[in-house]
Amino acid sequence: MTSNGATIKDSAYLPGFWLPDEGLWAEVKGKISYDDLSLLVNATIPHWGLPPAPNSSSHPDTSRAGDRLLLLGPIPNPAAHLIPTHSVLAFWKGDVFRRPAWLSNAGRFVVEHQDELVGNDGGDLRYPTDRWGSLTEGAMIVAGEQVQMQRLAHLAYEAARQARFEHGDTGVPRPRRPPPTIPVEQVETAIAAVPALHQLETVDGRVSALRYLAPMIAGIADDRRRKSLVDRAASVIGFEDPGPVIRLVNSHRLGHS
Repeated sequence: MTSNGATIKDSAYLPGFWLPDEGLWAEVKGKISYDDLSLLVNATIPHWGLPPAPNSSSHPDTSRAGDRLLLLGPIPNPAAHLIPTHSVLAFWKGDVFRRPAWLSNAGRFVVEHQDELVGNDGGDLRYPTDRWGSLTEGAMIVAGEQVQMQRLAHLAYEAARQARFEHGDTGVPRPRRPPPTIPVEQVETAIAAVPALHQLETVDGRVSALRYLAPMIAGIADDRRRKSLVDRAASVIGFEDPGPVIRLVNSHRLGHS
């Protein structure tokens, strides 16, 4: 591969950067289109895709190339109980898989081998279109000692969000303002609608419901009513402990910008 990138299936492609400690190429993407996903899948396939490292020409075993390409999206806003997740595209015996990855306190990406089929070297794309957003954005619920384990990683995300120099920001934290006030009845209606709008039997569904309700509950000024709504939301979502709801609501109240 040259400094101008690589030619992959007649398409020019220059990945974002190389992570030598992880042995991964990395790509920063916002919304993913069909053409984007097709190019990323082909870049992952070692027969004609990216080399195993910047100064390498070919992979020693193209059928078992393993983890190849890390996808990074918008800088996530971590809450105390959530670990932002990213995606790694891996190749194994003809298929391209998506694997979740998260940033550890050591500053390294940890890749979980929970494979989801994305495509193959026959030209097929198999990842559901309604889940393409999860390739660049996601989260895992954590609790207890895991929260403390991720403290430094959370600080890294927060620092990155405060220093978006590419958009002309200075890195100085923006002044906070209180969340908008929302009628209690509107929040109650939203909580009642959660089971119909979110797949609460899945982790992704519970995270989605939590993110949907937290900013609304944060807009309730009365402490007693807000606590009551927190407890009700936790019960509806399926949390035995209201802690995750409390922490995300507080995050919205203290860090609203």
